[in-house]
Amino acid sequence: MLFIANSMASGTEVTKEFRWEKDVSSEITHTHIKRFTKRGPLHINIIRINPNSPEISIRPAMAGSRIGNIERVDSIALRENAVVAINGSFFESRKTPHLPVGILVADGKVINKSLLHRSAMGITRDNNIVFGIPKIKGKVTNAITAKSFSVWGVNRPRKKDEVIIYTPEYGRRTRTNQWGKEIIITRNMVSSYSAGNSEIPEDGYVISFHGWTRKYTELLPVNAVVEVNFGLSGSWKDIKHVISGGPLLLKNGKAVVKTSVIEENFRGSLLKPTARTAVGIDEYGKLYFFVVDRRRFISAGVTYSELAKIMKETGIMTGMALDGGGTSTLVINGTVKNYPMYGYPVAVSNALIVEETPEPAVKEFKDIVITLYEKLFAPLFKPSRQPSSAP
Repeated sequence: MLFIANSMASGTEVTKEFRWEKDVSSEITHTHIKRFTKRGPLHINIIRINPNSPEISIRPAMAGSRIGNIERVDSIALRENAVVAINGSFFESRKTPHLPVGILVADGKVINKSLLHRSAMGITRDNNIVFGIPKIKGKVTNAITAKSFSVWGVNRPRKKDEVIIYTPEYGRRTRTNQWGKEIIITRNMVSSYSAGNSEIPEDGYVISFHGWTRKYTELLPVNAVVEVNFGLSGSWKDIKHVISGGPLLLKNGKAVVKTSVIEENFRGSLLKPTARTAVGIDEYGKLYFFVVDRRRFISAGVTYSELAKIMKETGIMTGMALDGGGTSTLVINGTVKNYPMYGYPVAVSNALIVEETPEPAVKEFKDIVITLYEKLFAPLFKPSRQPSSAP
């Protein structure tokens, strides 16, 4: 469906826009807007999702199913059978491993925690959406002696005097140097010790120590039973999925860009007009994805303040940006629907995906129909003989 409208919005000075709307499914709508502004044409893609539907599942998906990898959004969407996918969190693009910035939680398990404190979107087990800067607490305990110590982080490079946990999501090895000490845990029991670059067991994890923290290894002798409590705290404790982004753009219907970019340490080229990706919720709890393009002669891009204005016009109450620039990508049913900056989707550390699963009764009905078709009707359309493969 095509709409043509005139607008006099300030900032980007919109003179005219074309708007196309299409239902991706009964619970997902795609709106594509082409605006004409003083800076040039501007392409905006908006996805509206009903997260309260039992058929909808929203979650982060890692590149190659592990952190530190990179993969195109369309490839992630295909592998995960996603209906909709957008690029996710910022990540270390210039060095390996390509770790995400901020916090990444999947199915209640902390996959990554970097040192930067950035805004994040949390998804509860019943698909409610929350925004904020979550905190994480970590503790390792000897289940027999009840003695414990704190953990500094998970699945990131170990720094001086830190205790870091490495899980299978990090890869095959810890990639640490020989100046520390590591405990290998298999099936919640201490199996062995190592100096560094330990192999991470698929059914366990590795605790890595450096400097004065190595004294804690005495609390976990070989065969000790280990309990690890490492997760979100406070009001975020029961959140199922978390993906970091930033800065926070809107809060309770008001733009908070100016304070957020300072508090979350955004500066320099990050503040210039470019391609942008964002997420937000309206007053009814509907979830929205935004992908605004920047591509020469096609779309001019926006600043964070201009992105916040677009989101507010759409009815967003609270929302944040995700990674942007060359990574900004929207995929619907396996097809890239925006104009990526470089003409192709750039590989990313993770994506935010939407899956659709029919209710059990609907799925059962579909299975019955498919079975009946295969048994009763499909044979009628089979060719009487196989075509020859000869030229």
